[in-house]
Amino acid sequence: FNLFASQMLRQYRADFTEEKLYTISDATRKVLNSLEEPVTLRLYFSRSLAERAPLYADYGARVKALLRHYADLSHGMLKVEVIDPEPFSAEEDRAIAAGLQAIPLGDGQNAYFGLVGENSTDQREVIPFLSAERAEYLEYDLTKLVHKLNTPHRKVVGVITSLPMFGGFTPRGGRRDDWAVVLQMREFYKVIPIEETAKEVPSTVDVLLIVTPAKMNDGLARSVDAFALSGKPVIVYADPWNEAAAIDRNLIGKSALKADDPVAKMLSAWGVKVSTGRIVGDITFARKVIFNNGGREQAASYLVWMELDRRAFVRPEDPVFANVNNMIVGSAGALEKAKDAKTVFEPLVRTSDRAMLMSTDYMAMPNPLELLAAYKPGGKPLVLAARVKGEARSAFAGAKSGEIAKKDAANTQKDAANEKKKSASGSARTGRVNLLVFADADTLSDRFWATRRKISETQTMIIPAAANATFLLNALEQMSGGGALSGLRGRSLKQRPFVRVEEIRRAAERRFRARERELKEKLKEAEKRLSSIKARVEGGKVVISEKDRDLIVQVRSEILGLRRSLRDVQRALVRDIENLGFWLKAVNIAGVALLVALIALVVALARRARARRARRTFREA
Repeated sequence: FNLFASQMLRQYRADFTEEKLYTISDATRKVLNSLEEPVTLRLYFSRSLAERAPLYADYGARVKALLRHYADLSHGMLKVEVIDPEPFSAEEDRAIAAGLQAIPLGDGQNAYFGLVGENSTDQREVIPFLSAERAEYLEYDLTKLVHKLNTPHRKVVGVITSLPMFGGFTPRGGRRDDWAVVLQMREFYKVIPIEETAKEVPSTVDVLLIVTPAKMNDGLARSVDAFALSGKPVIVYADPWNEAAAIDRNLIGKSALKADDPVAKMLSAWGVKVSTGRIVGDITFARKVIFNNGGREQAASYLVWMELDRRAFVRPEDPVFANVNNMIVGSAGALEKAKDAKTVFEPLVRTSDRAMLMSTDYMAMPNPLELLAAYKPGGKPLVLAARVKGEARSAFAGAKSGEIAKKDAANTQKDAANEKKKSASGSARTGRVNLLVFADADTLSDRFWATRRKISETQTMIIPAAANATFLLNALEQMSGGGALSGLRGRSLKQRPFVRVEEIRRAAERRFRARERELKEKLKEAEKRLSSIKARVEGGKVVISEKDRDLIVQVRSEILGLRRSLRDVQRALVRDIENLGFWLKAVNIAGVALLVALIALVVALARRARARRARRTFREA
């Protein structure tokens, strides 16, 4: 039976995990069914690595089993070869030539665990090293490689931003790497930066991505406006306060999005109003941070850094949220439909009803405790991301370009009229827009969602901590007419927060932070009084009056009492959580034992009743 099952039933599996982590996704099946030409995958897996590292022995077996399952589902279009590249063999030479990463074993020999894929036109895609750190993303990595071999022609994403998303140099001459989100976009699209000196959006661009701050000249802004009004997809990350720009010397003074910024003006014309000058704080989704407070590390909820889970998604079943379980945002703004707009404004992501708008002035010298002190729940959810479609007007309707204005000033009315005719063809007064707007740009920067590991000079491995990039990739694919991999990206273990514990912690924090601030003020005042007591010098000796000595004793006693009270308050922050932990342990230890005892008692009583009935039946017989 085992032999029959291994050969005939390999396509059938049972997966009892809630997230179906070991089930081949529909996206993978779609990619494998759409193969138009033969694809060959060569897995280079050294036996010596499996013998010395049990972790990779198990992981290697999983990779081989998954690849064979791919081959079974491909109807003969996918061929899998497993190769053991022994030291100094021809197979090792081919592994090196393909760009696989060598793993030193310590005895002068190397091991390999990588994948090389080729199609019939000799296009090659490589995973240099199948790291166990990306085990949760194995299906994603494998299917992505097959998809790239099956679709050699990629759509073009044009990016307009002043942020160093495409690397470059620091003010001190150091080299910057491309942002991780750019590396991930390049896995599926041809991504090109559009410089601020460009006069128009290149005609090859299929999707336009704008990330503020984004400086544009007049010609480029008009071209962007025309691109959007033509119905082509535009994704805008419009950030009222960009933290990445605030700490970049090259972008000093550009971190805040102003109402007269070209991006804000265009969004308003297209039907979206962004909360310039104000950012969102929400105690429900606030991240816990550790910061330096007066030379001492302290933990607190940082209201403007939010970790959004599926509760924040208006329609979690929307394809844009495919396998998006969480997103992290920083000092995000709020969106609303512009007054008199004819577009359809569809919220995608929103806060809880305990959110509030706070001034960006707090971000000049951000302090979590100051934000908590100013916090007052607003009573309604705020929109962080929205899809906008429908009829919109041009942001430049009736406005003159720079060149026209100059010629008008020179009284060259005839030339100006000709320029107006020319410009009219490039910028319609109205049109139908297809937008996705997110009121935060920090969500794309590495520190909010990804850890990078350098594999080689040309290869970088990205370990996601949140699905920020997955959301963008889903949006790009959905808006550009794709969808092949939207059900696959970011497929990972679902986070299971201790919701009750988190609620207790936040409630305790609200109760005790005010008391803590009050005690700290009294402590500071007492220390100030102590330092103000002056001593005089007589005969070379320090002399303090009896009155001042009594005062010193009194103030020191007061300081000790305040410090004790402060410690009590800080301990009270975690007391409820500790109490909950105690009762959970009690239930786990005593409750389970009682349950087993109860089941045993019921079974014993049932057996006794059955035996009694049997004896009664025997006597009657």
